[in-house]
Amino acid sequence: MTKHSDELGDQDDNHNEPHNVQEAISFILHLNGAQEELISKAAVALKIDNFQKGMRAFLSSTLPQLEKIMKETNTSIDWVVKRIKTLMQEEVWLWTEEAVEFKLADVQADLSLLFGLNRLVGKTDADLQRAIERFKDEWLPTKTKLPLLLLTIVSSGETKEAIEILSNLLEGQWPETEARLRVGNLLTNRPAAVREAIADQDEAIKAWSKKNLGEELSEEDARHVIEALPILSRETDEFKIRKEIAEICGGLARTKLAQEVRQLWRDLTSSESPLKWGRSHRVPVRWTLEGLKFARLINVVNQSGERAEPELKEALRTMQEKSKDIEKLKDQKWVNQRIVEVLIPHSTDMIEDDEDVKNLKAYLINKLGNKVEHWPYMQTKAREVANSWIQDLYHRKGYEQVTRNIEGLSSSDMRDLLKELAHDPAIGAKLLRKLRNTKE
Repeated sequence: MTKHSDELGDQDDNHNEPHNVQEAISFILHLNGAQEELISKAAVALKIDNFQKGMRAFLSSTLPQLEKIMKETNTSIDWVVKRIKTLMQEEVWLWTEEAVEFKLADVQADLSLLFGLNRLVGKTDADLQRAIERFKDEWLPTKTKLPLLLLTIVSSGETKEAIEILSNLLEGQWPETEARLRVGNLLTNRPAAVREAIADQDEAIKAWSKKNLGEELSEEDARHVIEALPILSRETDEFKIRKEIAEICGGLARTKLAQEVRQLWRDLTSSESPLKWGRSHRVPVRWTLEGLKFARLINVVNQSGERAEPELKEALRTMQEKSKDIEKLKDQKWVNQRIVEVLIPHSTDMIEDDEDVKNLKAYLINKLGNKVEHWPYMQTKAREVANSWIQDLYHRKGYEQVTRNIEGLSSSDMRDLLKELAHDPAIGAKLLRKLRNTKE
């Protein structure tokens, strides 16, 4: 019996059967629990399935357009239920058919907008807010620097309305149901038209600048403005937008004026600027064009890229009014004469040719440095240097010529010459001393 019992015991162990009443009861309860769990899961699945079928039937009878969009966009009933729940802001078991039906148009509009945004940016977001953020933060800044509202100035019809609605959306203004539906349909069916309108920055900035700033921009100007602008596609502050564009357009106007100033100077002088003219001719331009008006002109032309618009306009007027005087800078003989008149006005007769002036310039550079534009600020020293040079020239060349000519004068001519020279106080004083010494 024991053996038989042992065999039965071994058999029981192999089949994991309970050994006593307590184990048997536990085993039965375990089976019942598993069965109940399976039954519960089956019931939930059946309930969900029935709920989804019921919702589909409800949508089909209440708003077939929504069901159609769901099929076209491969949207699950779960997405719709989740969206309704967001709009209803209450648990499903509290819903009523009337309340749900009232929200279905919004669900349809949201789904249309979501799918349209996905088509526009080439993504497949399932969350509407994520799609809006992607459009605003990732896609739009790569397509335009301009705010959407500004782009509407060259758009028309449905495209214009779509961009306006998207602009309002970025400003936090949630569009009405019909508006979301329309823009969603347009983005879905004609995304290329909206992309093209958003990318048309040059025409938009030209039209906006003409309307708001009175600025007529060329194609090149428009491209320059766009390149210089920071990314404003997400900007909604109209004052800031206007300020940014106005500053760049103003800078563009100044740049064009500066170019006109430099070009007119080139036409009149065959040089790039007063500074370069002076260094090329080895003489300060201020010693050739004197006076306050010319001094202002020289400063403005030299710094044309940094000067304000009124200063540039004044420089243009001065060059136009004084063009004949300025054109003299191309006459080398006149320029040579001016440097002699400025530095050694009482010794002009000593300068015989251009070679003498060339030697004078070389002497000045050796003593004053080669930055000739600084010489006018050390004019006293420049004159001292020039007088030193002319004295040396006189001793080398002039004195011999004078004495040779004196030898050929008659007594009468000599007296006449001395009388004429006596008009010069310096020479007269020397003659007076000499005559006194002779008498003594």
